[in-house]
Amino acid sequence: MRPENLLKISSALGVSADYLLTGERVDIDYKMITSKLRQLSSQQIKIIENIIDECAALWGKEH
Repeated sequence: MRPENLLKISSALGVSADYLLTGERVDIDYKMITSKLRQLSSQQIKIIENIIDECAALWGKEH
């Protein structure tokens, strides 16, 4: 795959090219998430926090 196509795909998916290649999050991925969170209201942030807590609890039970 040509590098420019990889960048287009990563941009469309909202992840870094590193993530697509390695499956590991890098600083840019966390910055994208943070940027998205900053656009949410306090109530929406609380909902996201609850979802994360629930996912973490479920993941902990599986492993």
